[in-house]
Amino acid sequence: LPDIVDGTTVATLAVTEEADAEDAGDTAPASTPRVTTTARRIDGCWRLTGAKEYVLGGTDADLLLVTARIVTGLGPGGLSLFAVDGNTAGDGLTRTELATLDPTRRQARVELRDVPARLVGAEGSAGPVVAEALRTGCVLLAAEQVGSMAAALDLTVAYAGVRTQFGRPIGSFQVIKHKAADMLLRLEAARSAELYALWATEAGAADRTRAVRVAKICCSEGSVFAAGQCMQVHGGIGFTWEHPAHLFLKRAKSSEVLLGSPAFHRERLVRELIDVWRTFYPAPRP
Repeated sequence: LPDIVDGTTVATLAVTEEADAEDAGDTAPASTPRVTTTARRIDGCWRLTGAKEYVLGGTDADLLLVTARIVTGLGPGGLSLFAVDGNTAGDGLTRTELATLDPTRRQARVELRDVPARLVGAEGSAGPVVAEALRTGCVLLAAEQVGSMAAALDLTVAYAGVRTQFGRPIGSFQVIKHKAADMLLRLEAARSAELYALWATEAGAADRTRAVRVAKICCSEGSVFAAGQCMQVHGGIGFTWEHPAHLFLKRAKSSEVLLGSPAFHRERLVRELIDVWRTFYPAPRP
């Protein structure tokens, strides 16, 4: 842990698999992502076999925390967490960098073929731990999205004040004012949702899972909107590689689907609210 904190060791979490990519973004406490990666104990050493998709920083990570199911005589067991040393794993560990929309956030496909690993925690106890990690990841990602929205708004307002058209700054035109006002409105809504989700997560509130889902939805959609408006106000220069506006949009679109898209979290949120409603209004007996 000290090496991870000071940056000496770069660690990443490898959870998502191709079989059910989006379910791996579920933040519900009882959720268990579909994991087909297996772990076998051979001569006193754990060996992992399987593949993980969309691993952030997977090509360069020194330490990979991998979810897998321990194979016993009765078949695969509960979800467990294993630590894989990326520097000493050998030829069984293959890391392939993926072509991503956002070039500033690298992702990789990680294949494991009989790779040595260390068990982290107790066998079969990783389900709640991984769910909590994904929930925390959603909160932190939403905070990044809020910061991106604020930066895009500042960039837009600054440009609207210096870019002139018809002898006056474009910021004086009503249509530009409307765009900036809409960006500010979405920013404040996203910030409020994120702050509550952050508090709920820190305080362990009963509704923290729902709060995180709302924040992820609001911040994801808001950041895409803000980045799009930023590019619109900048006009032609906003679409060029020389200007950073396109990087905001690429990061926003990439983050929108990372750890579950808005549509994914909306569906889960509706299901959870229906379950809450049923506790107060149970179905009548026939």
